[in-house]
This record gives sequence, C-alpha cells and structure tokens, in this order.
Amino acid sequence: MSHLDKLVNKLPRHKMVLNPYSYRMAHPVYSKQSMEEIKVTHQKPNSVKDYISYYSVQAARRGFDFFSGYNPDKMNQRDWLNRAIFLETIAGVPGMIGGMSRHLRSLRTLERDHGWIHHLLQEAENERMHLFFFLKQRNPGIAFRILIALSQGVFFNAYFLFYCISPAHCHRFVGYLEEEAVHTYTVMLKAIDDGKIPAWTNMRAP
Repeated sequence: MSHLDKLVNKLPRHKMVLNPYSYRMAHPVYSKQSMEEIKVTHQKPNSVKDYISYYSVQAARRGFDFFSGYNPDKMNQRDWLNRAIFLETIAGVPGMIGGMSRHLRSLRTLERDHGWIHHLLQEAENERMHLFFFLKQRNPGIAFRILIALSQGVFFNAYFLFYCISPAHCHRFVGYLEEEAVHTYTVMLKAIDDGKIPAWTNMRAP
C-alpha cells in the first residue's frame, strides 16, 4: 500500500461530487454517521513553531471573544450569525493564500505541485460556502461590512507575509485555528440541542 493510499484510507467515508451545472469545485460529501464517528483530537505543540502558532491562535481567540462580547449562554440567533459570518470571512483567507503561493511557486520553479494547490483552493471555497449558508439568514449592514473589509485587509497581508517566510508555520497556525472552529461550532450545536436557539431547532440547512 502506497503512502497516498494510507492517507486516503484515514479519511471518513465519502463521495466526491462534481456538478456539471454548478461553478463549484468537486467536493466531498460525508454521511452523518461518518461525521459522528470522527474523534476530536489535539496536536500538542512540540516545537518552537508549534508553540508560536498555538499561542498566537489562543491570543487571537481570547481577544476576539473579549471585543465581541462572546458568551454562549446568553447568545441568540443573531449573535451566533454575526460571529459565524465574521469568522468565515477570515477562515476563507488562508487556503486562497496557500493555493496562490504554491501556484506561483510551481510556475517559478517549473516543478509540479502534486495536488496541494487544488486541495488548498478547495478548502478556501469550502469556507466561503460556510459563509453563504449563514448569509441566507442574515444580510449584514454597512458597519459590519466595513469591519469585515478592514479585518480581511490586515489578516490577508499579515498571513501572506508570514506564508512567504514559513509556510509550515502557517499551516500549523491554521490547524490550531480549525481546532478553535470545531470548538465554536460544537458549542453552537449544543446550544441548538438545548433549545437555546429555537429558530434553528427544526430548520433545514440552507
């Protein structure tokens, strides 16, 4: 069995969907059972880069929680929508920068990329689709849009700069960022199960 086969076998069972009538990239679709069988894990920091990445994410999380007044016990549907919409506009940035950077590197070095470009761009689109799920329920006002634009301007340029210096560091940073995303959405799902967001209790996903 090849190294690639071993990696593929670690993935949850899924099917790849490519809709010829859609502009979206081919994407995996997972069953609910496969999702519930996934075990939540944590990559413990074991190098200087890991520790820098981990604590950078923790600092950003705590700062954002403080300034946004995050309190899951008191949040209503609008509060959750605001948080999810803002976070997804940030989450869609790293994949695009990674894909763009590796694309340019492949052109510059005249070497193949072996699939990373497509994988990273697929991740960027995945995050953007998450964003549009929530936008079906809320259309942010001008102040919120300005905040998004300013945040994207800062994060995009900072992440691009660091990606040019150390791509591995940036990928580890995103790994810890996704751990926090899993935590946030787990809390959100628990709030739905506990009846704290009545509008979403029996609502079909957009």
